[in-house]
Amino acid sequence: MKYDLHIHLKYSSDGVLDPEKIVKIAAKRGLNGVAITDHNTIIGGLKRRTMKPKILR
Repeated sequence: MKYDLHIHLKYSSDGVLDPEKIVKIAAKRGLNGVAITDHNTIIGGLKRRTMKPKILR
């Protein structure tokens, strides 16, 4: 199993991508999952939780 354990979304001061794009990129790279680690906010993680589940691999 392969995971990226440090991803910042557009809700963090140093991220630019939205949750949907991150999931697509992770799946394309053969990852089983990602850990959203935005700075000072949990908005990205909460938004990802409300998305339709997608099995990455």
